[in-house]
Amino acid sequence: MLPAVRTGEYRFGLLPWPIDYYVKEARFNQIDILNNPMQVSESSVGTMEITLSPKTGRLEGTVNNTRRQPAPGVRVVLIPDQHRDRSELFRSAATDQNGHFSLRGLAPGDYKIYAWESIEDNAWFDPDLIKKYEPQGQAIHVAESSDQTIDVRITAGQ
Repeated sequence: MLPAVRTGEYRFGLLPWPIDYYVKEARFNQIDILNNPMQVSESSVGTMEITLSPKTGRLEGTVNNTRRQPAPGVRVVLIPDQHRDRSELFRSAATDQNGHFSLRGLAPGDYKIYAWESIEDNAWFDPDLIKKYEPQGQAIHVAESSDQTIDVRITAGQ
């Protein structure tokens, strides 16, 4: 039985988040609760198993403006292609004075990367906004323990 947990539907989350690890698997009674809601009832009993992996990916690169010059102060956002309800898969960083950024602790998977000169904090969690800019995202595949360097173009219109 899960003490002090009300009947209902829950999303799995792990806080504080271990740096440079990702949750590879989370199961309750052999049911995937990482990518699906967990159903809890008064009679819920069982085992929760969580698998963490240190085999995260790293992505760094440079954002250049339309004149092919480094773009400082640009918000770079990595958005998963799937499981967009899992906020821990999203990553963001601001470029430095040389247009350079670094994202680490990335779970393996397929993503799109965007670079906005101006965007409100956390606006990238809005599915309607992302749908609008989806065609401009650059596809990125992150493999376990990968270390990639890319050039990113500024996302137009924001």
